Amino acid sequence: MRFKLLLCILLTLSIRANSQNTAPDRHTLKSNSISIGVSGAQWPIGISYSQAISNRFSLELSTGIYSSGAGLTYYITNPGYNRFNLYTGFSGMINYDGFPMFYLPVGISYFGSKNFQYSIDLGVLYAENVGMTDSESNFSPWFGLKVGYRFGEDISNLKEKIKTPLKNTISLNLGGYDVMAGFIYERLISSFWGIEAGIGFLGASVGSRLYFPSISTGHLNFHVGVSTSWGLSLWSGSSGLKTYFPIGLNILTKSNFRYSLDAGPQIWYDEGNEILPSFSLRIGKSF
Repeated sequence: MRFKLLLCILLTLSIRANSQNTAPDRHTLKSNSISIGVSGAQWPIGISYSQAISNRFSLELSTGIYSSGAGLTYYITNPGYNRFNLYTGFSGMINYDGFPMFYLPVGISYFGSKNFQYSIDLGVLYAENVGMTDSESNFSPWFGLKVGYRFGEDISNLKEKIKTPLKNTISLNLGGYDVMAGFIYERLISSFWGIEAGIGFLGASVGSRLYFPSISTGHLNFHVGVSTSWGLSLWSGSSGLKTYFPIGLNILTKSNFRYSLDAGPQIWYDEGNEILPSFSLRIGKSF
């Protein structure tokens, strides 16, 4: 009952705030954000990085003391014109016991004049071993608090970026999946989508990545993807297939070097579909 009452109060405050703050003048809205958060998508406390892909949509990476994940935020009201904004979204995390967590929030965010952003949300969490109640159900009420600082270029300039004409990249890959130490060749089908193949000391892989916003020289962007690999395990000595779902950051420098860092869940099919965390670090040259 208390949770429903808090949710009603949250929605009412948002409607009143926007009805009192509808000035037609647009204010500068930076495209990147670093935040410190409590609960929400970084359990129980942690940091997050957000990349706006439009006025309304943002992608986010988060890591906490006991979980890491990624999510999508949708602003129901337009933060380019309103200081107070109602938002919703979806976050998927994995806690360090190997269990998935999914959070569906509704919240209010205030965009301050000094590029600070303050957010509070309430919603529903699905998790097998985390919750705010003693119920046997995997569903539980949840909440999130964040204080962030926005930086980078204005969101309105994102569409004006010059997309890279470079289609090929060869990278040295260091990571926790089968191409632990090896090389990855990636071919950009477009400036926001690439396919790749890799070979390393313990195995080989094929995969694909999506980039948000599109790859352009000198700008940081967000990527998600999937990579299926085959290789040997150093721990068990066995071999088998694995699928890795990377979520990370990517940048192409003016000298055409590309740097990439990501992390995410990996399914080990030969271990009964066990889900384990993994990561990847790449240093490459585009041409």
